[in-house]
Amino acid sequence: MKKITLILIMLGGFIITNAQVDKNSILERLRAELLPQTTDKDYNPYKYSREEYIINCLEVTMEYENNDCENVNEIITKYHEADTTVGYRGRPKEQYFVQIARSKCRESYEFLQNLIQNDPRELVRRQAIMILADCLNPDYFHCILEYAEKDTLSVKEKAAIAYAFMVYGIYLSYSDLKERAIQLFDEICYEFSSEEMTQSCIWNYYKIGGSSAINFMKAWREGLNEYRKILATEFIAELGEYEETFPIFEEAIRSEIPNHIFAAIRGLRVIGTEEALRLIEEQTKNKDERIVKLAQETLEKFNRKGGEK
Repeated sequence: MKKITLILIMLGGFIITNAQVDKNSILERLRAELLPQTTDKDYNPYKYSREEYIINCLEVTMEYENNDCENVNEIITKYHEADTTVGYRGRPKEQYFVQIARSKCRESYEFLQNLIQNDPRELVRRQAIMILADCLNPDYFHCILEYAEKDTLSVKEKAAIAYAFMVYGIYLSYSDLKERAIQLFDEICYEFSSEEMTQSCIWNYYKIGGSSAINFMKAWREGLNEYRKILATEFIAELGEYEETFPIFEEAIRSEIPNHIFAAIRGLRVIGTEEALRLIEEQTKNKDERIVKLAQETLEKFNRKGGEK
């Protein structure tokens, strides 16, 4: 049995319980909490896209981790000795950074903590914050909490901190940190002036879910062209908003624009009602073979067969 060290850190109103974290146990809990435990034939396989995304993100993080700690100190030395003129995004400095970040070792955690506390480059500090958060090691989360208390933070620094709070809120069930993440995202995400920032906000809100995510998606949708509005509406449907999204998909699927019909099918299958499936079934007679294929594949997931062309 793993030895558990319990330390309570009080900072900024948050209590972080320090202990070794078993990510496999977290995955088991998430699957039990987020996904239906049923073999019901009426189960909608598209309804839980967001929940599966949350689980998949953790699985991907785990896939790239390793427990090889023997060479970490040597790699850290190489990182510090590497030519700084190459820049963080260059080689070989970034290569060393990635190797260190993937190691589940005390030396790696301390390395990331040191970057957060001392590196003069904001980009490196931000990246270290997010990677250390993904490690889900509460023993080192205090340095992120301390960083969040700085008097002056850039928008991107706030985004990195919000990401860290979100990760702990979702995967370790720290509801206070999740609420703090929402506050930060609400503060920085509504300008839509940077495509990079907007895309980051979209996926972070998508993970968070709930009314805050739906409100953001609706605000984002306002400035889009018609096709991208339908894509944004897909996100809103996957967040559980069916009443508002169904008429949008219904209108789109009755159009003669293939991209709109594709998007509408993807949105209607999330809703999964009899009326939604009937609209999809009508598309099995479409002249576009790609649309027919998507409609038929969708209906097969619901154990239904579409009509013949």
